[in-house]
Amino acid sequence: MNNFFFHNPTKILFGKGVLEKLASELKTYGTRILIVYGGGSIKKTGLYDKIINDLSKQNIEIFELSGVKSNPVVSLVRKGISLVRNNGIQVILAVGGGSVMDTSKAVAAGAMVDHDVWDFFSRKEKIEKALPLVMVPTRPASASEMNGGAVITNDETNQKLGAGGGALYSKVSLLDPELTFSVSTNITACAAADTISHIFEPYFNGANKNTKISDSLAEAVIKIVIETTPKALMNQNDYNARGDLMWAATIAHNGMLSFGTNPVWYYLHAIEHPLSALYDVPHAAGISIIIVGWTKYTAEHTPSKLAQLGRNIFNFEGDGKETALQTANKFEEWLKSIKCPTTLKEVGITEDKFEAIANNALLNVANLLKNKNKENLKHTVERFYSEARSKDIESLLKFEKARILNILKLCN
Repeated sequence: MNNFFFHNPTKILFGKGVLEKLASELKTYGTRILIVYGGGSIKKTGLYDKIINDLSKQNIEIFELSGVKSNPVVSLVRKGISLVRNNGIQVILAVGGGSVMDTSKAVAAGAMVDHDVWDFFSRKEKIEKALPLVMVPTRPASASEMNGGAVITNDETNQKLGAGGGALYSKVSLLDPELTFSVSTNITACAAADTISHIFEPYFNGANKNTKISDSLAEAVIKIVIETTPKALMNQNDYNARGDLMWAATIAHNGMLSFGTNPVWYYLHAIEHPLSALYDVPHAAGISIIIVGWTKYTAEHTPSKLAQLGRNIFNFEGDGKETALQTANKFEEWLKSIKCPTTLKEVGITEDKFEAIANNALLNVANLLKNKNKENLKHTVERFYSEARSKDIESLLKFEKARILNILKLCN
């Protein structure tokens, strides 16, 4: 297990009725707020009216940024930054899913600097400060309500990149499972796949293999998600099932499952992001597809950890390729059973698009490799490029492109 530092400053209020405390929590940080939300589903469910009425009674002045897409774009972030600056906003309230929360984070950071907000995502600048954030998640998946990361798409360059920092942690997040009752079965299913992908990243792509505690926690949460998702799909108002999925999603990506595995490479996400950036595939649907191809590739080339997961989740036996392939097939079977997409064809992506996807993904991989220090690069090469014959970055990128293309073919 590697050394690690863990500090999560987000205060969590979980359960029925926690929204009654929203106004008092907001007023801790200011009375001029910007509420950020998506396409209007919170208006259809009545959540918008409730929040507006409750906050107005507490003399909180409200400004709005709506229209956040499932793949949030930097142009809307810039609009939000202008709203903040022109209206003296003191705190940002995100009400929605991961895209809404990530947009809010980017606005909160971008409003505090003179340079363009995209400089954070292109790694030209670091996030050092941000306006206070308060979050009310309505779609469990991203864990953005309890982590310091954000992913935004540049709608001019078609790059989907992440940025992060301690300043982006929400001050307080209010999680009420009842707010997810109205989420469609398709979005619920894909959100479960996204939750599992966030657990996969440190489990498979961490720098250290000797992580028994983190592995055991990860396996337990994956098993709960697999067993609970069908219950939530069968009964949309099953509070316990929805609550388990909501908290599982938060735990999956709030740092708890990364203890000792650092640094973690979010490799599955690096392959998925071009699907969203180039073809506007919803991230959770895209990651479901990538899980299928990636696990099949992993079963063939580096099977031991996938076989371990199969033994501990599905009670398979063995530690080689056969067990790993059983595990890959079992995940594909589960994803199909909850009606998640498992092939690129299902989202309209044909093989003639694979080259563009691989090239776009390679931009992210190149940035990651070039920004690693010597020691971390050595660990990355040993961990992820054991099949590659050369260790210089250009050769690794050629190998990487071939690997991504192979994974995409297994998603076909």
